[in-house]
Amino acid sequence: MAKASAESTRKILANPAKFLIESGLLFEINRTVLHPVGLALCFHVDDDDKLAGIEVWDSRDDPEGYLFTEDTLKHGEEKFRKFMVEFGKEKQQERKEELGYVYQIGNVVLTNQDEGEADD
Repeated sequence: MAKASAESTRKILANPAKFLIESGLLFEINRTVLHPVGLALCFHVDDDDKLAGIEVWDSRDDPEGYLFTEDTLKHGEEKFRKFMVEFGKEKQQERKEELGYVYQIGNVVLTNQDEGEADD
């Protein structure tokens, strides 16, 4: 579990699925983290926009994995871009000023160079 700084006040979103979908964060998590390894995180919401279920689709045995349609890609990018412009970029700048970095780097991240391949 993530640990917030002592000065930080933990807030819990009333509707996390709706937030992740509408902000484009679910799209970006799928596009950049899960799809490249053959997985997809899917939220099912009811008529009241409340979370009704979560699934992780598994296509790790398919060389292509998951891809968005062009329309879904465009729509997801627009939502994520809007979120980043309205909130994300400023938050990243605050984090960089406070910590000296934006992304916490660990020792388990592999790149294509680690496997002797060129990055695309």
